[in-house]
Formats: sequence, C-alpha cells, structure tokens
Amino acid sequence: MDRIQLVNTLIETYGYTRYLEIGVQKGECFEQIKVKYKTAVDPELKYLKKRYKKSIADKLRNTFNNAHWTYESENINLYELSSDDFFVNPGETYDLVFIDGLHLFDQVLKDYTNAQQRLNPGGCIVMHDCNPLAEESAERVPSKETRVWNGDTWKAIYHLRKSGQDIDVLDFDHGCGVAFKQEVAENIWTDSDVEQLKQLPFASLEADRQAAVGLCSWDDYRKTLPVRKAG
Repeated sequence: MDRIQLVNTLIETYGYTRYLEIGVQKGECFEQIKVKYKTAVDPELKYLKKRYKKSIADKLRNTFNNAHWTYESENINLYELSSDDFFVNPGETYDLVFIDGLHLFDQVLKDYTNAQQRLNPGGCIVMHDCNPLAEESAERVPSKETRVWNGDTWKAIYHLRKSGQDIDVLDFDHGCGVAFKQEVAENIWTDSDVEQLKQLPFASLEADRQAAVGLCSWDDYRKTLPVRKAG
C-alpha cells in the first residue's frame, strides 16, 4: 500500500468524484488518481504544464487577475500558484483533498484547515510525510546529505490531534494521515503554539508514535473504513 493506492481506495470505497491535490511535483500521483474530476495546485507545474499546454492550448486562460498560469477543462483543472493563494478565492468543493505540498508544520496546518472548509459532507483529507523514520528527515531545512525529506509535517498532526481533530496516520509510505470532514476551530493554533511546536523535539515522536500522531497499520484501519465516513 502507498499513498496513491490509499487515495484510489478511498475514492472507490466512498464513490468520490471531486479530487484536489496540493503539491504535485512531477505529477506522478496526480496522473494515477482514478476519479472523474481532478484539480492540481502547485507553485511550479512545469511537468503537467508541458503535457497539457500543447494538447489544448486553445482552452488555456489566465485567471486570478492574470497572475498565474491556469488550465481548466471539463475534468481537469491546473493552477500554478501557492495553496494559500488558491484558497483565498472562493471556489469548488471537493470529496478528497491530498496534501503533499511544503513539508513544514505551519504550512500543513494552514492547508489542513483550508481544506476542511472546502470538503463536501463525508469527504476526507489525506496528508503525506506524517511519520519520518529518521531525525535528519524531519528537519525543517534539509541538508545536502538528506536522502528523504519529510520535514516536520508530523508536528501538525501532533497539534491537530491534541486540539481534538480525529486523525490517524497509516504506517506506510512515510506516513499517510487521514482525516474525514469535521469542525475546525478558527483559533486551532496561535503564534504561541507555532513557537512551541518549533521547539518540539523529534524524541517526542520516537517515544510513542501511536500517541503522538495516531500511527496504526493499514490492516487495522481498513476494518473501520465502512463506518468512518462523516455525515
């Protein structure tokens, strides 16, 4: 099981039709998601941009005050801009949002709360890189020697769970967090929380990953899937 299989499993299980991906990179995940309507958001869409620009150049148009490259069709929408800018503008709602953008807890907190506001009833959020296995992979700024960079995404999960959010992290593919639609308090984090989280040591995760981020196996989690969909 990996993040792509997880997303497709959730789509098939619940009959989702509208998908948003934040952080696309080369489009490896985005291209393999089997869903009717797909939207991608990334500050640099160079790989998807090359693929779609030539085939339907006549349908390309700039939106967001002509500041960002945009491609919109009946089934696929691509927006070359930051997730913050994307969420500022009222728009579509989604059944599943996959967050794999900037791997910093403060950005993940923003993406999560914004995504919850755009979820349809019964929708869910999947977040990547929630369970770094090594401390060097969890640094806010990766060194040149870092082979796998997960960033400190795990701290966002830690804080959200402490704040009452129902989130589980599945123990595969660097940790995939799953949260169904739920209410999120406007003040779910403060400047003080951010400073405290920056100081939170990696040892807090290593000491008890189940307590820190809700780590669980796919075999255990999948047994609960039929009853997990929120109303």
